[in-house]
Amino acid sequence: MASGKTAAATATAQLPSLIRNAGLSVYVHVPWCAKICSYCDFNKYKQASIPWERYIDCLKQELEWLLQRAGPQTGKLPSLYFGGGTPSLAPPALVTHLTSCLGEHSLSTTNAEITLEANPTSASRDALMRFRDAGITRLSLGVQTFNKRGLSILGRDHSPKEAQQALENALEVFGDAVTLDLIFGWPQQTLQEWQEDLAVAAAFAPAHMSVYELTFKAGTPLHTLNKEKKVELPEELLVDMFHATDDALEAIGLERYEVSSFARPGREGRHNMHYWSCGQFLGIGPGAHGRWQSNVSADGNGDSSPALVHTVQTASPKAWFREVESRGHGTRLERNVLPSELRDSCLVLGLRTARGVDAGRWLAITGKTLADTFADSPAFRELQTQGLVELDAAGLRVRRKGRLLIDGIAARLAESL
Repeated sequence: MASGKTAAATATAQLPSLIRNAGLSVYVHVPWCAKICSYCDFNKYKQASIPWERYIDCLKQELEWLLQRAGPQTGKLPSLYFGGGTPSLAPPALVTHLTSCLGEHSLSTTNAEITLEANPTSASRDALMRFRDAGITRLSLGVQTFNKRGLSILGRDHSPKEAQQALENALEVFGDAVTLDLIFGWPQQTLQEWQEDLAVAAAFAPAHMSVYELTFKAGTPLHTLNKEKKVELPEELLVDMFHATDDALEAIGLERYEVSSFARPGREGRHNMHYWSCGQFLGIGPGAHGRWQSNVSADGNGDSSPALVHTVQTASPKAWFREVESRGHGTRLERNVLPSELRDSCLVLGLRTARGVDAGRWLAITGKTLADTFADSPAFRELQTQGLVELDAAGLRVRRKGRLLIDGIAARLAESL
């Protein structure tokens, strides 16, 4: 019988070389907002005075600690992503300090996609130019809707006019490197109102859009409202909105390359594609998550062999500050990722994309071809017969008619593994 140490090492996922060689991305969580939206369940805080210098210093400490744990890298940094919260509230020095820190660890940002999430109320032309000069190469603008009533329901702090002006500013400063976020399915929204939102967006001809169906997340004001008054839209109306999105965005040359993401060919978001491809990424800042190959196992048995780990940073900014300043990082959770977890992630995340589950990546992760994996799966055969999935030499993907059923398809295939 294998020893405990050997068994633990065997049960730890190892990233195949083709994923390690794709590089290491970094996600930076900026948790502060000027206003808390009614639908958002992200780790966010409203705070009158934000200690930006202290925050930047702590981010650098945490990044350096995690990079030491991650060990030598290929030198590739596919992407650096500032998410939130509202990162556009931060000073541009946030960007320059972190890119400099990465460079000191042989991770050049020269060819990286560096994205900043922005709110229309903090996206003036001058502010965006300062971020561009600091190193931001791509802007994600959270408009959500151009409808005045919708903005009020969603708890947004900008007007339709401010949203359009911010989008104009973004396109002027960043050109095609702008992604626009919209949400459909908010209470009392009509199909016509959604089509009007899409028409306004299409008039600006962005190269990328992220379009999300509103979900009523527990702990949010809209979730409470839905429990009390059942304001969620009928399923058939949401389906009509889904199809209206395809029609409107395909008309301006945007292709749905992931469940919620549309782009002109060649303008797909590199950070999210890296994530959906099971790539490595560090997460720094309060509440950030990461998945990366550590040079030390996290199972606590003294094993010093490399291991794929999942990390979660302390969510509360106050507690995170204390932890970073006392021990160099705010990692609240670090655990080894099991081979079955990596396999399932590869399947579920891959099926979300138009490319599907890459055949070579699946073979590298599981040691089996996709055809062999699902050869004896009744669920796969049924889905294939129904025309919902297709499998060829390139990989496994959900067909157009199955897009509305992706979650269920992924669950059925995962159960058959």
